[in-house]
Amino acid sequence: MLIGAARAAGTPTAAYACRPGFTHATGREPNWRNLMIQYAVQARLDTAEAVTAWLSA
Repeated sequence: MLIGAARAAGTPTAAYACRPGFTHATGREPNWRNLMIQYAVQARLDTAEAVTAWLSA
């Protein structure tokens, strides 16, 4: 809900996942447990360095 509200307000959004989970189907994209979150965020960050760089931009 907060990601959707932030996107509606035009606020930059990102999701941090240090270990992505994958779907069981071969050839599918990473599944972040909730596809609405995956498609709503502007950045998907997987390391602490990536978070720091995104926040600095």
